[in-house]
Amino acid sequence: HGETEEEVADDKIVYQVQRSYVKQRMGQLDAALEGYEAALRAKPSDAEVAAVASNNLFAVRGRESNMFDTAKKAKALNFDEAVEAKLTVPQRRVFALNRCLLALYMNKVKECTAALSKLEREFEGSELPVLVRAAVLAKDKQMD
Repeated sequence: HGETEEEVADDKIVYQVQRSYVKQRMGQLDAALEGYEAALRAKPSDAEVAAVASNNLFAVRGRESNMFDTAKKAKALNFDEAVEAKLTVPQRRVFALNRCLLALYMNKVKECTAALSKLEREFEGSELPVLVRAAVLAKDKQMD
């Protein structure tokens, strides 16, 4: 039996995200960025694929980009528990960290603090939440 057009389109998006990741790893950041953006514009029906593309897009763009546009495209970083359960532990850690950083870069200290609390609970013992917490305090001018 053949696949539906929607299934074929979804498979193409998965391939596009994987290919973009390879380009990202090879240092071809413009090509990777273009691929992730195209995948998100195609509106993948698989929330995991959208989450990975959004996360990687944020990673490629970094802090020096238009944060409003990045935040709009990174909305797939906010996914439900069903999607989160399918991600690997390292993926969940990176996604949680990137949610914190995006909020921090956009000066959304309360949102960052809430995301950071979740990161600290879920990944106890990691040094990254401590570093992000220090950045939040510095940004919020609460350092002694």
